[in-house]
Amino acid sequence: MTVSADGSQVSYTCDVGFSLQGVPSQECILATSGSSVQQQPSCVICGTLFSTAGLEVIQFTDGERTYAEFKCDPGYTMSGKTIISCRSDGTWNASQPTCEVCETLTPPSVGDVSIMTDGEMTSANVTCPAGFVLDSSGTLNCRADGTWNFDVPDCVCEPPPSLQNGETIISADGLTARYSCQSGYSLSGPTTRVCQSDGTAWTDEDPFCVQCEELHLGVT
Repeated sequence: MTVSADGSQVSYTCDVGFSLQGVPSQECILATSGSSVQQQPSCVICGTLFSTAGLEVIQFTDGERTYAEFKCDPGYTMSGKTIISCRSDGTWNASQPTCEVCETLTPPSVGDVSIMTDGEMTSANVTCPAGFVLDSSGTLNCRADGTWNFDVPDCVCEPPPSLQNGETIISADGLTARYSCQSGYSLSGPTTRVCQSDGTAWTDEDPFCVQCEELHLGVT
């Protein structure tokens, strides 16, 4: 309770965990016939909030209402409202949310998965080592039911250099490269290379096309 410097007004605030029932302030008035005097308000205790797996609760107040803000730990995603308020009768305006555990992610054979959260939703970021690229989106979001919006992508080798005077054909899954040379050239090196799953990129060295010597016809 805070009284103004001139003593004409009083203001009321409640501690965290309580909400105000009644008027937040009153003025000193001359009691005359027909005037009414307001009752002093009270601070009503708010209902108990329960801790659940992966859930953090932070309560704060503006002096009139107590609020509860919820955050989920990494590996969990929230189902429900992030902030609820305690009404003047001590009840909350919504049920407290739950933090649903996210499904376990298996990292690609080459690459890493890092888990992060903004307190409401958990995200996963998939990265590849040097020489490899992702074959689809590297960012996944854990939905409110604990499932992920995408499958974990694979890390495939970066496309090898183009074959000068020849052709390089990469398989649909990005794991195999086949080489051939134009007419008048012969291939020096492997005709097929494979993207290795141990992180050492392509097998063998880059092939190249060697120009054939010109043939000279004899004169008879």
